[in-house]
Amino acid sequence: MLHHVRAPRRRGIDRAHQGAGAERAPGPPPTPSPEGFEDFNRRVRQPPHGFRLRRPARERIFLTPSGRAEFSLAPLNDPTPAAGLLTLATVRSHDQWNTTIYSDDDRYRGVKNLRTLLFMNAADMRERGLTDRAEVDITSLAKDGIRRTVRRYRALAHDLP
Repeated sequence: MLHHVRAPRRRGIDRAHQGAGAERAPGPPPTPSPEGFEDFNRRVRQPPHGFRLRRPARERIFLTPSGRAEFSLAPLNDPTPAAGLLTLATVRSHDQWNTTIYSDDDRYRGVKNLRTLLFMNAADMRERGLTDRAEVDITSLAKDGIRRTVRRYRALAHDLP
């Protein structure tokens, strides 16, 4: 025997907090949308992919005093490390968004099932007697004088300068 159960009617619910597109309860008008987000709920559902926010530079409109793209130069420190040391750089991997990693693969560099890795120049690996996928510990020499170490990473030869 089937029974149909109906949820009790709820009164006084502020429908403005029930998700996109919900009807608003009477009250003060909503805060105006930031520029580019007007009528967001309708526009985001437009085929094929919603809408793009306006980016003036993409349209070759530069909001600078000259109306043109403006570049500046800043002196850089010499990046050459002291003898016996290497410079560490970080790179974005596939399946990474900002700092969140979604898988253990990096198809940009042909790596599968491995995130604790260190890409190294092949000559630097030879100088240190390391073979491909050798286990290494990495220690930083930061300006604050604190030594930080991560352990059991895998060294992988990669085409690096």
